[in-house]
Amino acid sequence: MRKVVLFMVVCFLTMVSCQEKASYTKDDLAGAWSSITVKSFDADKKLIEESVPKDDFNCGQMIWTIGADEIDVMHYVGRDGDDNCIEAHTILKYSVAKDVISTIDENGIQEHFEIINLTKDILTVMVKLAKPVEYNGSAFQYVELTYEKL
Repeated sequence: MRKVVLFMVVCFLTMVSCQEKASYTKDDLAGAWSSITVKSFDADKKLIEESVPKDDFNCGQMIWTIGADEIDVMHYVGRDGDDNCIEAHTILKYSVAKDVISTIDENGIQEHFEIINLTKDILTVMVKLAKPVEYNGSAFQYVELTYEKL
């Protein structure tokens, strides 16, 4: 009996460990997404800090608008003389392969975002920085961004 139970446990663990990662398409990502949390992790993916993105100009959060061929990343960079919010846009070409969003900007800089979670309302991605960044006495290597669908 003990061998049967052990065999069943091994079979279950093998099935769970062999499951493929989720696979997404551009259609799954389409829409406007507003940033709600940012987490930073060290090289071992140990959480260093979790925060709400800053709204320095009281204008709103960064928004990713994901279309068929590009991502429009909009954020606020200040206010004009009439106290209107000033938007800045970065347009990224992108592709999706399984659970990775690969982007390239107009300067040829590439980034790869692993999709950690995607529901109809929430998108969470993680990016590995090329080099650790020192901040407040800690070095972070990974950044996790969570967005809420608008």
